[in-house]
Amino acid sequence: MSFIQKVGSGAVLWSGVTIDADKDMGAFGMENLKELCAAMIPGDIIAFDQATGRLAAVHANIAGTELLTKGTTWPPVWGFPDSGDVGWTIYPTIPGGSSDSEGNGGVYDNASANLRLGNNAGSILTSAMRFTGIYLPSPIVIYNAFIGFTCNNARAGQTVNMRIRGEKAAAPAVYGAAEDFTTRTKTAASQLWTPAASWSLNIQYSSGSLTTIVQELVNAYGPYVNGAMAFQIANESTAATNYHSAYSYDTDPTKAPFLVITYGVL
Repeated sequence: MSFIQKVGSGAVLWSGVTIDADKDMGAFGMENLKELCAAMIPGDIIAFDQATGRLAAVHANIAGTELLTKGTTWPPVWGFPDSGDVGWTIYPTIPGGSSDSEGNGGVYDNASANLRLGNNAGSILTSAMRFTGIYLPSPIVIYNAFIGFTCNNARAGQTVNMRIRGEKAAAPAVYGAAEDFTTRTKTAASQLWTPAASWSLNIQYSSGSLTTIVQELVNAYGPYVNGAMAFQIANESTAATNYHSAYSYDTDPTKAPFLVITYGVL
């Protein structure tokens, strides 16, 4: 990936250009590049997709410009995080049924039809999920991260409190049929998640921000090249009978949980 950043006014128009040896600046369209640079203010960034040699995204602060095209290779999608800085967004997925598991009152099942979150009639619920296909350079800053779930059982009026932690491992393993995954080493960072009280069938819901958790994992084990990350979601002070239920991979792989990470390269 290449960046051109305006660092000041006057004679210094841009700096920090990195181009692959087999790339020619002309491939990026020099006239268009000059026009964009002329509109830049200090701190603005233009980013390029080196795999295709095309302008892929520009900083949101450049007047009159917008996202021009989405990258078609790794990383798969450009995204603009809330901070306004240019960033990549990746969408790792669960690769198979042994990469998600549910614990219900101390009984663990990696082939469960559901991933329940909360408290099932006094049985403490925990869920674990492992995502693969993660490509993250290092060092980076994580702007945002969350897990998306799809409801498979509509429930209303469910006040649920859960604590999300990452698995502190460079290469988290799959889950066994009856494995107590809660004994695995967890990240120091965690996130309390209190989702909406009502979930509707086949609607997607996102966890709280996992930014600090993912940043801890990247700092410890990055860069990731087709790597894996795993997370555990445990009940925390939820009243008995209150829980939500999401699709597992075993029930419908297309509706299984997915991970979203938006980051910037330092």
